Amino acid sequence: MSEQVLNLGEDAQADPTFETRTTDPVILPQPYSQPADFAAQYPQPLDPTEIIAMCEEVTLLQAIPDQSTELSAHLWREMTSLEFTSGSAYIAFADGECPEEYTHDGANSTVTIKNIGAKKTLSFRDIKHSAAVAGANWHGINTLVDGFASGEGLPGALDTATFQRELVASVKEKEMRLAMTLVLNGWDRLLVAGDTNSNSLEFDGIENWATNQSCTMHTNDNSASGTFSAIAFDRFLGESCAKPTHILGHPQAVQEMMSAYFQLGYQGSQLVNFQDGNRITPGFNFASFVNTGVGRLQVVSDNNFTRANAGGGAFQADLWPMRFTHNGEPLVYKINQIPLSLNDLVPGCTAISFQVWAATALVIKACCAQGQYTSQFTGRIATTCTTIG
Repeated sequence: MSEQVLNLGEDAQADPTFETRTTDPVILPQPYSQPADFAAQYPQPLDPTEIIAMCEEVTLLQAIPDQSTELSAHLWREMTSLEFTSGSAYIAFADGECPEEYTHDGANSTVTIKNIGAKKTLSFRDIKHSAAVAGANWHGINTLVDGFASGEGLPGALDTATFQRELVASVKEKEMRLAMTLVLNGWDRLLVAGDTNSNSLEFDGIENWATNQSCTMHTNDNSASGTFSAIAFDRFLGESCAKPTHILGHPQAVQEMMSAYFQLGYQGSQLVNFQDGNRITPGFNFASFVNTGVGRLQVVSDNNFTRANAGGGAFQADLWPMRFTHNGEPLVYKINQIPLSLNDLVPGCTAISFQVWAATALVIKACCAQGQYTSQFTGRIATTCTTIG
């Protein structure tokens, strides 16, 4: 190494064009000083894409069908008894005589349609300014990326939220999009947890329907402890004379149910061997249906269903086996007097207002055909992203 350095030195001295530097150049002033008003002349640009870093949930809103009405309330009648006047033993009668008289009875049920919505007020000048900034490539917000779908990838849940990616030309367009998203998420929450007893402006959701409407659903005694049992749940499904078409619940509870059925169905299954020696990819993936002892049922997972910490790495939640239709007649649906709408309100001086709203309620008919199964499930309750609404 020393010989190479020595040779390099000799070559340099022999070459009259080679010059060596004895010291580094002096940079003044020290430390370096940025030009005056540099930040004012070259401000940091804003990324024009705004990400909604929150979670959304609109699965149940999409899963429950819609019915329309022009009325402010929805009234229907259910027959609750059809029997012989003197009792069921009187179906038989003697020759030459008349059969027993029969009677039937029922009751009317009603729900009042409620208003839901959001309102925003903006000045004309702010709208005009925002449109100029967003449209002239001055790095104003001109794109919205929606939040995360809470049930993405889970059985019976939506993989998308209220929108995916949307261009917004001004602050008004941005606020309109956000208002739509907020109302849709709030609507979904009311379908699960709406409670007319705690707030008379709300309509009743699934979790409070039986209590507030004074009807009786098919329930279990919740004697199970520890982990969920698919065998016990399957027995529960077979108890009722009216069988469900759907199973609703929190995504974690539905996932545990599907996993339990998967293990129940796998007992005694044949192993699949391939001639080329390849193996099945480890893991499992569930569809939006589950094969039970009462048939193939659709599952609907919604993050708004209630969970309670049961301790010891477990939580308590409800599964809701429900009958959505019967002989072509819907039993569970949203009744809408005003569908989701956008209205510009009367402008005031130098500002305008708009509202996003709907007039709606939830209807659950034939309460005896609906079920609520309470159990404990393995898992924990974690909080990550904020939920919209």
